[in-house]
Amino acid sequence: MTISAIPKGTTRAISVAFAGAPDIRNDTVTLTIKSNKDDADPGALQTDADVATGGANGVAVFVLTPSQTSINPGQYFYDIVWRRAADSALFVMDTGSNIITIAERVSDV
Repeated sequence: MTISAIPKGTTRAISVAFAGAPDIRNDTVTLTIKSNKDDADPGALQTDADVATGGANGVAVFVLTPSQTSINPGQYFYDIVWRRAADSALFVMDTGSNIITIAERVSDV
């Protein structure tokens, strides 16, 4: 899964669909973004997804706010962790490169 560059200080919705469409409505799905992989949590950003809206179909949606994306432009590491409520099992999604970019904005708008 690749997340395109996010302009600094903007809103971004990131939708994650789990294979097999498990019901995740009672679960927790967390996005963590860090400058260095070994930084302590919460790193530069850590937020839980909305699993109520599309969770019955295995879809989690992260809505990043302008204040959350107002971090220094550059490349960051990220991961997405799914914690099942039923048994507390943890799953780290295979996101491929696990690199996300916060980009400088061109406009002043």
